[in-house]
Amino acid sequence: MKGLFAALARIGLLACLLSASAVSGASSQAERKKAELAHLKSRIEALRDEVAKSEVSRADVADQLRETEQAISETGRRLRNLAHAQHAAQGDLAKLQKQARALQQQIDTQQKQLGSLLYRQYLAGGSDALSRFLGGEDPSQPARDAYYLRALSQAKMQWLSDLRRTLEEKSKLAEAVKAKSSELADIEAESRTEQTELLSQQQKHRSVLKNIAVTIKSQRLEMSSLKRDETRLARLTQGLARIVRRPAPVRHPAPTVDSAGAPSEPASQTSNAPTEPETPAFVSPTGLSFDKLKGRLRVPLQGVVAHRFGSRRAEGATTWKGLFIRAASGDVGAVAAGRVVFADWLRGFGNLIILDHGHEYLTVYGNNETLYKGVGDSVTMGEAIAAVGSSGGNAETGLYFELRFQGQTLDPLKWLSAKSGK
Repeated sequence: MKGLFAALARIGLLACLLSASAVSGASSQAERKKAELAHLKSRIEALRDEVAKSEVSRADVADQLRETEQAISETGRRLRNLAHAQHAAQGDLAKLQKQARALQQQIDTQQKQLGSLLYRQYLAGGSDALSRFLGGEDPSQPARDAYYLRALSQAKMQWLSDLRRTLEEKSKLAEAVKAKSSELADIEAESRTEQTELLSQQQKHRSVLKNIAVTIKSQRLEMSSLKRDETRLARLTQGLARIVRRPAPVRHPAPTVDSAGAPSEPASQTSNAPTEPETPAFVSPTGLSFDKLKGRLRVPLQGVVAHRFGSRRAEGATTWKGLFIRAASGDVGAVAAGRVVFADWLRGFGNLIILDHGHEYLTVYGNNETLYKGVGDSVTMGEAIAAVGSSGGNAETGLYFELRFQGQTLDPLKWLSAKSGK
Protein backbone atom coordinates (compact mmCIF):
# COMPACT_ATOMS: atom_id res chain seq x y z
CA MET A 1 0.00 0.00 0.00
CA LYS A 2 2.84 2.35 0.88
CA GLY A 3 4.40 1.58 -2.49
CA LEU A 4 1.13 2.52 -4.22
CA PHE A 5 0.91 5.84 -2.35
CA ALA A 6 4.52 6.60 -3.21
CA ALA A 7 3.89 5.87 -6.89
CA LEU A 8 0.80 8.10 -6.90
CA ALA A 9 2.78 10.87 -5.22
CA ARG A 10 5.51 10.61 -7.86
CA ILE A 11 2.87 10.74 -10.62
CA GLY A 12 1.30 13.82 -9.05
CA LEU A 13 4.68 15.51 -8.73
CA LEU A 14 5.51 14.65 -12.34
CA ALA A 15 2.18 16.12 -13.50
CA CYS A 16 2.88 19.33 -11.60
CA LEU A 17 6.36 19.55 -13.08
CA LEU A 18 5.05 18.96 -16.60
CA SER A 19 2.37 21.62 -16.11
CA ALA A 20 4.91 24.10 -14.78
CA SER A 21 7.23 23.23 -17.65
CA ALA A 22 4.46 23.86 -20.18
CA VAL A 23 3.67 27.28 -18.67
CA SER A 24 7.36 28.15 -18.53
CA GLY A 25 7.83 26.94 -22.12
CA ALA A 26 4.94 29.09 -23.39
CA SER A 27 6.30 32.09 -21.52
CA SER A 28 9.84 31.59 -22.84
CA GLN A 29 8.51 31.13 -26.38
CA ALA A 30 6.58 34.41 -26.16
CA GLU A 31 9.68 36.17 -24.82
CA ARG A 32 11.79 34.66 -27.61
CA LYS A 33 9.34 35.87 -30.27
CA LYS A 34 9.31 39.32 -28.68
CA ALA A 35 13.11 39.40 -28.72
CA GLU A 36 13.20 38.24 -32.35
CA LEU A 37 10.76 40.99 -33.37
CA ALA A 38 12.77 43.63 -31.50
CA HIS A 39 15.93 42.36 -33.19
CA LEU A 40 14.24 42.46 -36.60
CA LYS A 41 13.06 46.04 -36.05
CA SER A 42 16.48 47.19 -34.88
CA ARG A 43 18.21 45.70 -37.93
CA ILE A 44 15.66 47.26 -40.29
CA GLU A 45 16.06 50.60 -38.52
CA ALA A 46 19.83 50.35 -38.95
CA LEU A 47 19.40 49.54 -42.64
CA ARG A 48 17.11 52.52 -43.14
CA ASP A 49 19.62 54.82 -41.44
CA GLU A 50 22.38 53.38 -43.60
CA VAL A 51 20.44 54.09 -46.79
CA ALA A 52 19.61 57.61 -45.56
CA LYS A 53 23.20 58.44 -44.56
CA SER A 54 24.48 57.55 -48.00
CA GLU A 55 22.48 60.47 -49.43
CA VAL A 56 22.87 63.16 -46.81
CA SER A 57 24.53 65.43 -49.34
CA ARG A 58 21.74 64.86 -51.84
CA ALA A 59 18.80 66.41 -50.02
CA ASP A 60 15.71 66.21 -52.18
CA VAL A 61 12.91 68.76 -52.21
CA ALA A 62 10.45 65.89 -51.93
CA ASP A 63 11.80 65.28 -48.42
CA GLN A 64 9.75 68.31 -47.38
CA LEU A 65 6.69 66.10 -47.84
CA ARG A 66 7.97 63.44 -45.43
CA GLU A 67 6.61 64.99 -42.22
CA THR A 68 3.09 65.67 -43.46
CA GLU A 69 2.79 62.40 -45.39
CA GLN A 70 3.95 60.36 -42.42
CA ALA A 71 1.53 62.26 -40.17
CA ILE A 72 -1.35 61.67 -42.59
CA SER A 73 -0.49 57.98 -42.73
CA GLU A 74 -0.35 57.63 -38.94
CA THR A 75 -3.60 59.54 -38.40
CA GLY A 76 -5.31 57.56 -41.14
CA ARG A 77 -4.18 54.31 -39.49
CA ARG A 78 -5.56 55.43 -36.13
CA LEU A 79 -8.84 56.43 -37.74
CA ARG A 80 -9.13 53.03 -39.37
CA ASN A 81 -8.45 51.28 -36.07
CA LEU A 82 -11.07 53.48 -34.40
CA ALA A 83 -13.56 52.61 -37.15
CA HIS A 84 -12.94 48.91 -36.50
CA ALA A 85 -13.31 49.46 -32.74
CA GLN A 86 -16.52 51.41 -33.34
CA HIS A 87 -17.92 48.65 -35.52
CA ALA A 88 -17.04 46.03 -32.90
CA ALA A 89 -18.57 48.14 -30.10
CA GLN A 90 -21.74 48.65 -32.12
CA GLY A 91 -21.96 44.91 -32.68
CA ASP A 92 -21.47 44.22 -28.97
CA LEU A 93 -24.08 46.83 -28.06
CA ALA A 94 -26.59 45.33 -30.51
CA LYS A 95 -26.03 41.88 -28.95
CA LEU A 96 -26.51 43.28 -25.44
CA GLN A 97 -29.70 45.06 -26.45
CA LYS A 98 -31.00 41.87 -28.07
CA GLN A 99 -30.22 39.96 -24.87
CA ALA A 100 -32.02 42.66 -22.86
CA ARG A 101 -35.15 42.33 -25.00
CA ALA A 102 -35.12 38.53 -24.68
CA LEU A 103 -34.61 38.86 -20.93
CA GLN A 104 -37.54 41.25 -20.61
CA GLN A 105 -39.74 38.77 -22.47
CA GLN A 106 -38.56 36.06 -20.07
CA ILE A 107 -39.40 38.29 -17.09
CA ASP A 108 -42.88 39.02 -18.48
CA THR A 109 -43.49 35.31 -18.96
CA GLN A 110 -42.24 34.45 -15.47
CA GLN A 111 -44.40 37.15 -13.88
CA LYS A 112 -47.44 35.93 -15.80
CA GLN A 113 -46.83 32.32 -14.75
CA LEU A 114 -46.30 33.36 -11.14
CA GLY A 115 -49.53 35.38 -11.12
CA SER A 116 -51.48 32.44 -12.53
CA LEU A 117 -49.95 30.14 -9.90
CA LEU A 118 -50.85 32.48 -7.03
CA TYR A 119 -54.42 32.73 -8.31
CA ARG A 120 -54.78 28.94 -8.47
CA GLN A 121 -53.32 28.64 -5.00
CA TYR A 122 -55.81 31.17 -3.72
CA LEU A 123 -58.77 29.27 -5.22
CA ALA A 124 -57.50 25.93 -3.96
CA GLY A 125 -57.01 27.22 -0.41
CA GLY A 126 -60.47 28.85 -0.10
CA SER A 127 -62.37 25.72 1.06
CA ASP A 128 -61.82 23.61 4.22
CA ALA A 129 -62.19 19.88 4.91
CA LEU A 130 -65.64 20.18 6.60
CA SER A 131 -67.28 21.91 3.70
CA ARG A 132 -65.81 19.33 1.34
CA PHE A 133 -67.24 16.46 3.55
CA LEU A 134 -70.71 18.06 3.77
CA GLY A 135 -70.64 18.55 0.09
CA GLY A 136 -70.26 14.83 -0.45
CA GLU A 137 -66.66 14.89 -1.73
CA ASP A 138 -64.26 12.00 -1.39
CA PRO A 139 -62.75 11.96 2.15
CA SER A 140 -59.30 11.32 0.67
CA GLN A 141 -59.52 14.43 -1.46
CA PRO A 142 -58.16 16.76 1.26
CA ALA A 143 -54.93 14.77 1.34
CA ARG A 144 -54.59 15.07 -2.39
CA ASP A 145 -55.38 18.78 -2.15
CA ALA A 146 -52.77 19.22 0.54
CA TYR A 147 -50.16 17.54 -1.67
CA TYR A 148 -51.27 19.75 -4.56
CA LEU A 149 -50.92 22.87 -2.40
CA ARG A 150 -47.46 21.85 -1.26
CA ALA A 151 -46.47 21.31 -4.89
CA LEU A 152 -47.85 24.74 -5.76
CA SER A 153 -45.89 26.32 -2.92
CA GLN A 154 -42.67 24.65 -4.02
CA ALA A 155 -43.27 25.75 -7.62
CA LYS A 156 -43.99 29.27 -6.41
CA MET A 157 -40.70 29.41 -4.49
CA GLN A 158 -38.79 28.08 -7.50
CA TRP A 159 -40.37 30.60 -9.86
CA LEU A 160 -39.75 33.43 -7.40
CA SER A 161 -36.11 32.37 -7.20
CA ASP A 162 -35.86 32.19 -11.02
CA LEU A 163 -37.49 35.60 -11.33
CA ARG A 164 -35.08 37.09 -8.80
CA ARG A 165 -32.09 35.72 -10.70
CA THR A 166 -33.51 36.99 -13.99
CA LEU A 167 -34.00 40.48 -12.55
CA GLU A 168 -30.42 40.45 -11.23
CA GLU A 169 -29.20 39.43 -14.67
CA LYS A 170 -31.23 42.24 -16.21
CA SER A 171 -29.58 44.72 -13.83
CA LYS A 172 -26.09 43.51 -14.78
CA LEU A 173 -27.02 43.60 -18.45
CA ALA A 174 -28.26 47.18 -18.10
CA GLU A 175 -24.87 48.14 -16.60
CA ALA A 176 -23.08 46.41 -19.49
CA VAL A 177 -25.23 48.28 -22.03
CA LYS A 178 -24.47 51.56 -20.26
CA ALA A 179 -20.72 50.85 -20.22
CA LYS A 180 -20.66 49.81 -23.88
CA SER A 181 -22.66 52.91 -24.86
CA SER A 182 -20.13 55.06 -22.99
CA GLU A 183 -17.25 53.28 -24.73
CA LEU A 184 -18.89 53.86 -28.10
CA ALA A 185 -19.39 57.55 -27.33
CA ASP A 186 -15.70 57.87 -26.40
CA ILE A 187 -14.66 56.19 -29.66
CA GLU A 188 -16.90 58.52 -31.68
CA ALA A 189 -15.48 61.57 -29.91
CA GLU A 190 -11.91 60.40 -30.51
CA SER A 191 -12.74 59.71 -34.16
CA ARG A 192 -14.03 63.27 -34.60
CA THR A 193 -10.81 64.62 -33.07
CA GLU A 194 -8.67 62.45 -35.34
CA GLN A 195 -10.73 63.43 -38.38
CA THR A 196 -10.17 67.11 -37.60
CA GLU A 197 -6.45 66.43 -37.20
CA LEU A 198 -6.36 64.58 -40.53
CA LEU A 199 -8.05 67.46 -42.36
CA SER A 200 -5.52 69.86 -40.86
CA GLN A 201 -2.60 67.65 -41.94
CA GLN A 202 -4.01 67.28 -45.45
CA GLN A 203 -4.35 71.06 -45.73
CA LYS A 204 -0.76 71.50 -44.60
CA HIS A 205 0.37 68.86 -47.10
CA ARG A 206 -1.43 70.59 -49.97
CA SER A 207 0.24 73.88 -49.01
CA VAL A 208 3.71 72.32 -48.97
CA LEU A 209 3.07 70.47 -52.22
CA LYS A 210 1.87 73.63 -53.91
CA ASN A 211 5.07 75.46 -53.00
CA ILE A 212 7.38 72.76 -54.34
CA ALA A 213 5.26 71.26 -57.14
CA VAL A 214 7.28 72.80 -59.97
CA THR A 215 10.60 71.69 -58.45
CA ILE A 216 9.32 68.14 -57.84
CA LYS A 217 8.09 67.88 -61.40
CA SER A 218 11.43 68.95 -62.82
CA GLN A 219 13.34 66.59 -60.53
CA ARG A 220 11.16 63.64 -61.53
CA LEU A 221 12.14 64.33 -65.14
CA GLU A 222 15.83 64.15 -64.31
CA MET A 223 17.48 60.88 -65.23
CA SER A 224 19.83 61.10 -62.25
CA SER A 225 16.94 61.59 -59.83
CA LEU A 226 15.02 58.58 -61.16
CA LYS A 227 18.09 56.38 -61.07
CA ARG A 228 18.83 57.45 -57.50
CA ASP A 229 15.27 56.46 -56.55
CA GLU A 230 15.73 53.05 -58.16
CA THR A 231 19.11 52.54 -56.53
CA ARG A 232 17.73 53.56 -53.15
CA LEU A 233 14.90 51.02 -53.33
CA ALA A 234 17.23 48.32 -54.66
CA ARG A 235 19.65 48.83 -51.76
CA LEU A 236 16.78 48.71 -49.31
CA THR A 237 15.27 45.49 -50.69
CA GLN A 238 18.66 43.80 -50.97
CA GLY A 239 19.38 44.72 -47.37
CA LEU A 240 15.98 43.43 -46.28
CA ALA A 241 16.58 40.21 -48.17
CA ARG A 242 19.77 39.68 -46.18
CA ILE A 243 18.03 40.46 -42.90
CA VAL A 244 15.06 38.13 -43.38
CA ARG A 245 17.12 35.28 -44.81
CA ARG A 246 17.27 32.70 -42.01
CA PRO A 247 20.82 31.47 -41.39
CA ALA A 248 21.51 27.77 -41.23
CA PRO A 249 21.58 26.48 -37.65
CA VAL A 250 25.01 26.09 -36.12
CA ARG A 251 25.65 22.46 -35.26
CA HIS A 252 27.82 21.93 -32.19
CA PRO A 253 29.65 18.64 -31.59
CA ALA A 254 27.76 16.30 -29.28
CA PRO A 255 29.21 16.01 -25.76
CA THR A 256 31.14 12.84 -24.96
CA VAL A 257 31.02 10.77 -21.79
CA ASP A 258 34.19 9.94 -19.88
CA SER A 259 34.95 6.66 -18.15
CA ALA A 260 33.28 7.88 -14.96
CA GLY A 261 30.05 8.46 -16.80
CA ALA A 262 30.21 12.28 -16.58
CA PRO A 263 29.76 14.44 -19.65
CA SER A 264 32.94 16.07 -20.91
CA GLU A 265 33.47 19.07 -23.15
CA PRO A 266 33.65 18.41 -26.92
CA ALA A 267 37.04 18.41 -28.52
CA SER A 268 36.38 21.44 -30.75
CA GLN A 269 34.97 24.23 -28.63
CA THR A 270 33.04 27.06 -30.24
CA SER A 271 33.19 30.67 -29.06
CA ASN A 272 31.32 31.49 -25.89
CA ALA A 273 30.33 34.92 -27.22
CA PRO A 274 26.57 35.47 -27.15
CA THR A 275 24.93 35.01 -30.51
CA GLU A 276 22.28 37.34 -31.93
CA PRO A 277 18.77 35.91 -32.12
CA GLU A 278 17.89 34.62 -35.54
CA THR A 279 15.36 36.52 -37.59
CA PRO A 280 12.51 34.03 -38.11
CA ALA A 281 11.76 33.24 -41.72
CA PHE A 282 8.15 33.63 -42.83
CA VAL A 283 6.35 30.38 -43.48
CA SER A 284 3.20 30.47 -45.62
CA PRO A 285 0.15 29.08 -43.79
CA THR A 286 -0.71 27.15 -46.96
CA GLY A 287 2.60 25.33 -46.78
CA LEU A 288 3.33 26.34 -50.40
CA SER A 289 6.56 28.10 -51.25
CA PHE A 290 6.07 31.43 -52.97
CA ASP A 291 7.40 30.20 -56.33
CA LYS A 292 4.48 27.72 -56.44
CA LEU A 293 2.08 30.67 -56.48
CA LYS A 294 3.16 32.00 -59.88
CA GLY A 295 0.04 32.99 -61.80
CA ARG A 296 -2.06 32.75 -58.63
CA LEU A 297 -1.18 35.94 -56.75
CA ARG A 298 -4.00 38.30 -55.89
CA VAL A 299 -4.03 41.66 -57.69
CA PRO A 300 -3.12 44.27 -55.03
CA LEU A 301 -5.50 46.99 -56.23
CA GLN A 302 -8.43 47.24 -58.61
CA GLY A 303 -7.60 49.92 -61.16
CA VAL A 304 -5.96 50.60 -64.51
CA VAL A 305 -2.44 49.34 -65.17
CA ALA A 306 -1.00 52.61 -66.47
CA HIS A 307 2.64 51.48 -66.62
CA ARG A 308 3.96 47.95 -67.07
CA PHE A 309 7.16 46.24 -66.09
CA GLY A 310 9.92 46.81 -68.64
CA SER A 311 8.13 49.60 -70.51
CA ARG A 312 10.06 52.82 -71.07
CA ARG A 313 9.26 55.66 -68.75
CA ALA A 314 7.92 58.86 -70.27
CA GLU A 315 11.11 60.62 -69.27
CA GLY A 316 13.01 58.17 -71.48
CA ALA A 317 15.70 57.79 -68.86
CA THR A 318 14.92 54.30 -67.67
CA THR A 319 12.29 51.55 -67.69
CA TRP A 320 9.61 50.66 -65.15
CA LYS A 321 10.81 48.08 -62.63
CA GLY A 322 7.25 47.26 -61.56
CA LEU A 323 3.63 48.20 -62.21
CA PHE A 324 1.84 51.46 -61.63
CA ILE A 325 -1.87 50.81 -61.09
CA ARG A 326 -3.87 54.01 -61.38
CA ALA A 327 -6.82 54.29 -58.95
CA ALA A 328 -8.48 57.28 -57.31
CA SER A 329 -9.11 55.46 -54.03
CA GLY A 330 -9.21 52.02 -52.45
CA ASP A 331 -7.39 49.65 -50.14
CA VAL A 332 -4.17 47.94 -51.19
CA GLY A 333 -4.23 44.19 -50.51
CA ALA A 334 -1.38 41.77 -49.94
CA VAL A 335 -0.84 39.62 -53.04
CA ALA A 336 -0.09 36.63 -50.82
CA ALA A 337 0.38 35.76 -47.16
CA GLY A 338 3.50 37.33 -45.72
CA ARG A 339 5.09 39.42 -43.01
CA VAL A 340 5.75 43.17 -42.99
CA VAL A 341 9.49 43.91 -43.01
CA PHE A 342 9.33 47.61 -43.89
CA ALA A 343 6.65 50.25 -43.30
CA ASP A 344 7.94 53.80 -43.56
CA TRP A 345 8.43 56.79 -45.82
CA LEU A 346 11.09 56.49 -48.52
CA ARG A 347 12.22 59.22 -50.86
CA GLY A 348 10.76 58.70 -54.32
CA PHE A 349 8.16 56.18 -53.13
CA GLY A 350 6.41 57.97 -50.29
CA ASN A 351 4.71 55.79 -47.69
CA LEU A 352 6.14 52.38 -48.56
CA ILE A 353 5.35 48.92 -47.26
CA ILE A 354 7.32 45.75 -48.08
CA LEU A 355 6.27 42.17 -47.38
CA ASP A 356 8.49 39.13 -46.95
CA HIS A 357 6.93 35.96 -48.40
CA GLY A 358 9.77 33.62 -47.54
CA HIS A 359 12.25 31.90 -49.85
CA GLU A 360 13.79 35.35 -50.65
CA TYR A 361 10.65 36.79 -52.28
CA LEU A 362 9.58 40.34 -51.42
CA THR A 363 6.66 42.46 -52.67
CA VAL A 364 6.85 46.26 -52.65
CA TYR A 365 3.87 48.67 -52.40
CA GLY A 366 4.65 52.38 -52.81
CA ASN A 367 3.03 55.84 -53.01
CA ASN A 368 0.39 54.98 -50.38
CA GLU A 369 -1.53 57.56 -48.41
CA THR A 370 -1.90 55.41 -45.27
CA LEU A 371 0.00 52.37 -44.03
CA TYR A 372 -2.25 50.06 -42.03
CA LYS A 373 0.44 47.63 -40.87
CA GLY A 374 3.76 47.80 -39.05
CA VAL A 375 7.01 45.82 -39.08
CA GLY A 376 6.51 42.29 -37.79
CA ASP A 377 2.79 42.10 -38.60
CA SER A 378 1.67 38.95 -40.41
CA VAL A 379 -0.88 39.35 -43.19
CA THR A 380 -3.03 37.00 -45.23
CA MET A 381 -3.65 37.02 -48.97
CA GLY A 382 -5.94 39.92 -49.86
CA GLU A 383 -5.73 41.55 -46.43
CA ALA A 384 -5.71 45.36 -46.59
CA ILE A 385 -2.25 46.70 -45.78
CA ALA A 386 -2.51 50.31 -47.01
CA ALA A 387 -4.73 52.95 -48.62
CA VAL A 388 -3.80 54.05 -52.12
CA GLY A 389 -2.46 57.58 -52.54
CA SER A 390 0.07 59.82 -54.25
CA SER A 391 2.72 60.24 -51.56
CA GLY A 392 6.34 60.88 -52.37
CA GLY A 393 5.54 63.67 -54.79
CA ASN A 394 3.83 61.39 -57.31
CA ALA A 395 1.69 63.32 -59.77
CA GLU A 396 -0.86 60.49 -60.07
CA THR A 397 -2.91 58.70 -57.46
CA GLY A 398 -2.27 54.99 -57.56
CA LEU A 399 -0.07 52.11 -56.43
CA TYR A 400 3.50 51.40 -57.43
CA PHE A 401 4.01 47.63 -57.11
CA GLU A 402 7.16 45.53 -57.44
CA LEU A 403 7.98 41.85 -57.06
CA ARG A 404 11.56 40.94 -56.18
CA PHE A 405 13.48 37.69 -55.81
CA GLN A 406 16.92 37.81 -54.21
CA GLY A 407 16.78 41.58 -54.68
CA GLN A 408 16.12 41.40 -58.44
CA THR A 409 12.87 42.66 -59.96
CA LEU A 410 10.46 40.29 -61.74
CA ASP A 411 7.54 41.00 -64.04
CA PRO A 412 4.51 41.10 -61.69
CA LEU A 413 1.99 40.46 -64.49
CA LYS A 414 3.40 36.96 -64.96
CA TRP A 415 2.65 36.21 -61.30
CA LEU A 416 -0.74 37.84 -60.79
CA SER A 417 -3.90 35.84 -61.25
CA ALA A 418 -5.86 36.75 -64.37
CA LYS A 419 -9.08 35.69 -62.59
CA SER A 420 -8.81 38.51 -60.05
CA GLY A 421 -8.63 41.16 -62.74
CA LYS A 422 -6.12 43.87 -63.46
